[in-house]
This record gives sequence, C-alpha cells and structure tokens, in this order.
Amino acid sequence: MNKKVIASILVIGLAALGAGCGWFDLGPKYADEEYTEALPQQDDLKVKMGRYDTEDGTSRQAELDPFADCPDCCIEEVGGEQSYVSGDVYELTREAMWHVNGGLAITMGWVEAIIAYPATEETDTGYVWGPWSDDLSRIEFRFVMDKDSSELFAFRLEGKNINDTSDNWRTVVDGEVTPGDEPHKGVGWVRLDFDTVHDIDSSHPSADSGVVTYEFDVREYPYKIDVKFENFADEEETDGAFTATYNYEKREGMAGSFHFTADMDVTGPDDAPDGVLEKLDVGSEWDENGEGHGEATVSGGSLDGTSTATYTLTECWADSEGLFYQTYAHEEVTFNDESTPVDNVVCGEESHCPAL
Repeated sequence: MNKKVIASILVIGLAALGAGCGWFDLGPKYADEEYTEALPQQDDLKVKMGRYDTEDGTSRQAELDPFADCPDCCIEEVGGEQSYVSGDVYELTREAMWHVNGGLAITMGWVEAIIAYPATEETDTGYVWGPWSDDLSRIEFRFVMDKDSSELFAFRLEGKNINDTSDNWRTVVDGEVTPGDEPHKGVGWVRLDFDTVHDIDSSHPSADSGVVTYEFDVREYPYKIDVKFENFADEEETDGAFTATYNYEKREGMAGSFHFTADMDVTGPDDAPDGVLEKLDVGSEWDENGEGHGEATVSGGSLDGTSTATYTLTECWADSEGLFYQTYAHEEVTFNDESTPVDNVVCGEESHCPAL
C-alpha cells in the first residue's frame, strides 16, 4: 500500500467534505452523542511500538549517530562506513504495522471526517450524512448509522457513480460496534472494500484492491485488534495479491505484541523474490519504550524442492537515542534430508535482549 496512494485517497475523500460541497448545510441536526461516541477512535486501533513511536508506525532511519551510545548494538560495515543495524524481523514488523495503520487511516479517516459535520437526515433508527460529491471524484457518497434495540450500532459508507440515477448504493466501508462503559471504548468490526470502490469508479486513483477487515475490543487493556487482508494487492509495489492476518495486543503504557502470517514472495534463487509465494510467520513483542524481540519463519514456496525446510531468524532490538537497533540475531535452518540443522548466532548476545 503506497503512501502516496493513501494520501491521494484521503485528499479526495476530505475534499468532498470541504467548501466545494454544501451537503452539510441541508440539515442542522448533529447526531446524538451516543452515536458518535460509539465509534472507536483511530488512535486506539493503531499499532504502535512503544510510547515514543512515530505517529504512523513507520521506522525511523537507523544510522550510526556519532552522538548515540549503544554499546550492545550490532554494527554493520559497508564500504568502510559503519552503521547500526535495524534487523530483518524488526523491519518486517514495521512494514506490517504500516500496512495495518495505512488501511486504518483510510477507513477511520473517512468516518471521523464525516461525523464531524451535522447529519443531513434523522431516521427512525439513526442518521444519514449526505449524499455528497465533488468535481474531483466520480463517486457520490453517503454515510448511514443505525442503532437497534440491543444497543448495537451499525454504520456504512455507501457510494454510487455520479452518473447512476438509480438508488443503487454500494457499501464501501461498513461495521458494527457495541459500546463499552466509556465513550469510544467498544467491541466490534469495520471493513474496507477496495474492489467496490473500483467497481463504482474504474478510474479511481487508488491502486489498491481487495478487502481489509478490522475486529477490535478496546473496552479495557489489553486492547485486541485483529486484521485480515484478503486478496490485497497494490499495483505500484507488488506483483500479485496476498492474504494476511495480523493480531495485535496493545498493553497499558504502549507495550504490546504483534503476530502475523502471510503468503508472500520473500525469497527465491540467490535470495531474490521470484514470484512464488512463501509462508511467512512473524511474531514480535516490546515493552513500553519499544525495546523488544521477534521471530520470523519462512517455509514452503521456493523452499519446496530444495533441501531447506524452514528458515527462522530471531532478533532483539534496543531503543537508543530514539532509534531502534539490533542487539542480537540468531538464525536456524532445518532441512528435509539428514543434513545437520544450522544453529548460528549472527551477532550480539542473547543477554542483550530486553526482559519482557
């Protein structure tokens, strides 16, 4: 999921809510607070590696800072230049976090921007915002939120082509939430359907396709957020669609754990991707400062037909001067034949791993 794509989608979505559209002047009624307070807040669902993490979960540039002091960190020398090492498991975790947070920014960014305006219409069970459109988009939108007798809130962002004069509204984002004891602290799910966006407008600027679903429970710590990417593809960055599941546990103080599995092209001849999907399994855990450890295992795909059965890399990292550096790396390789398994410390010492 390309950052420019996310930015362009948000710009288009928010522009439709701006001065170019007068849909919010059609009705002065703000939705009852119980409706808006039922919805989760984006920040509660966002994956963050410790309390000092970046806003969107991307990794900081890990360079050898002459003012930094990390005596336990692994050092890599390339072309006579020394630098601290971020580590492969750390970077895989960061990339997965960025995907999760990117989809969330689109989904909840739309919803939060919409409900900041007065509703257009009050119904027997809830409210309707819109419809609205602008000159930059071929999609007309409306947002609908309802409440049933069991305190369950359902919401959906619907769209249709501006040239469609029928009442053929298609769901782009939908979800359900049951509120907890505090505002925005509930349990539920929300789903974003990129394929429907393209069905409505084949010229939509997003290169993303597939469906992303978030299931959440933020009523009390530890918060639990489970995410599934189904047949997801970004034409600008990947050669094909992949399916992945992500499980995040956010603990009090921003400590947490993050596990994901994905069918992705991560290796091939000469360690270069070759279009064949491997099974990737990554699990990481960190304290409130972001110091942590993780393990990644690769199996299947291009490894099939070779003597290698699995490759596992275990890493630990520390936070030095606001940057996360590798302090320990250990690799294991198992084989399908009688070859002796590889058990190799790449760098550092296990005693340098944080106690979690």
